[in-house]
Amino acid sequence: MKPETLVMKIIEAIETASPTVITFNGKKISITKKLIDKYKYCKVRDDIDLERIDANAKTGGFLPLLPLIFAGITAAGVATGGISAAVSSANEKKAAAAKAAATKAANEKKAAEERRHNLKMEKLAEGKKGSGVGEMIGKIKEFGKIFGEETKKTMKNVNDLDLSNIDSKRKNLILFDDCVAQRNQVVQQEFFTKGRHHNCHCIYQSQSFYGMDSMFIRKNANCFLLFEFNDKDLSQIIINR
Repeated sequence: MKPETLVMKIIEAIETASPTVITFNGKKISITKKLIDKYKYCKVRDDIDLERIDANAKTGGFLPLLPLIFAGITAAGVATGGISAAVSSANEKKAAAAKAAATKAANEKKAAEERRHNLKMEKLAEGKKGSGVGEMIGKIKEFGKIFGEETKKTMKNVNDLDLSNIDSKRKNLILFDDCVAQRNQVVQQEFFTKGRHHNCHCIYQSQSFYGMDSMFIRKNANCFLLFEFNDKDLSQIIINR
């Protein structure tokens, strides 16, 4: 169980006044009525430290965790002494705040781990000059940037494709998807029969093997990737390819 899940379960038990036992990493944590009465009017912190809670839960007791989750008594709790409407409103705010705090903490932890990883890789590259590691990382970053820019140019209408506009000096990949029901397959046929002369590779995704054009598309395909076929259908496909 993740620390943020533990926090949410504790908050839920106290908000709903439901005594329970939570198992966290093999340890049983009891939420008693006495604890619920003590913390039911407290507000949830907006600076929940998940790493500290995780460490305390593993090495220490349970009671020290609660001050890390709950702060002082809410104004509504003091003023009303537990009027149901005020408590309900406070609970909703606590739940929203807890969720936001847990999400924020998880995102910050993930970002910190990514920063540590990137720093480690950069130091590794610096420490191995001449080994090609730094150059490899640079190429990966460059490819990611180029891929992101090229993705923006993706065409979603197959009829917008024109083989004469393909730059044959570059490696090109065309993915045809959800085209099996399209009656006019002229564009797909042209790319499968002439695309390789323009340094263009094609992938055709289909939910039906026999729905694909057999003369131009299936006959010009170099390989097939098939899913969920029984032996009989597979044998027929091999024979009729």
